[in-house]
Amino acid sequence: MSEKTVNALVVKAYRLLAKREYSYHELLQKFLRQASQEDCEEVMRQLISRNAQSDRRFAESLCRSRYGAGKGPDLLRYELRNHRIEDELIETAMEPYSNDWKTLAEQVRKKKFGDELPTEYPELAKQLRFLRQRGFSQAELSQYTHY
Repeated sequence: MSEKTVNALVVKAYRLLAKREYSYHELLQKFLRQASQEDCEEVMRQLISRNAQSDRRFAESLCRSRYGAGKGPDLLRYELRNHRIEDELIETAMEPYSNDWKTLAEQVRKKKFGDELPTEYPELAKQLRFLRQRGFSQAELSQYTHY
């Protein structure tokens, strides 16, 4: 293990983490391009022991950001799993928004299509497709399926 390499990576990690939160997996992948697996794991151990890197904080930050951007829970879960965040952390991070997904879906729909609900099925299908692509589940979309 190279102490010089580890120290250089720790400095780089602090520069990166000063800008935004990173998941463990994301930082590890960045560092593996520059150093050995052993050095990278040592850097990650140091960052975690100093509470500089936290998957919990990363998950909470990503949830806050995506919720604010009008993204739904399915897309958020998918993105967090791609960052290899544990399911328990995902559910904990999403908990503050659990009662708000239907309201958010309605806000996103109104912003894109206006206040009026469509009377014709093809237009409704178009709006539902849009919401599905934004990551809203059938549970959130059920409020529109009264046809």
